[in-house]
Amino acid sequence: KKTNAKEFTSLYRDRCRYGGFVSWRQVQILCDVSEQTLTFCRKFFYLDPRDIIPIDVNVASYESLCHLPYLKRSDVIAIVDYREEHMGFGSYPEFVSVFDMEEESMSYLKFYVSF
Repeated sequence: KKTNAKEFTSLYRDRCRYGGFVSWRQVQILCDVSEQTLTFCRKFFYLDPRDIIPIDVNVASYESLCHLPYLKRSDVIAIVDYREEHMGFGSYPEFVSVFDMEEESMSYLKFYVSF
């Protein structure tokens, strides 16, 4: 795959939407971009997880939760239902216990949520 403007624009849009990325591996998986595009983007973007502003999953709206990376709508529904039934989440392990997710995705998701 060659570097193209569409991939670059998509990556930039996702970076803005999510508040940033944790690693270049995450970018490649989440944005499905070519190695060439990643190499090109490294010239223009830096990655620092501290730039990500997490959202509080105990008060976030359904719509806000839908914008989190790695969550499907069914996950968001499970989160909202659990939150209402149990008066919120107290920890990250409790949060991820309500839906199924790959370990690698979970390791990235933790940067985008707070309690």
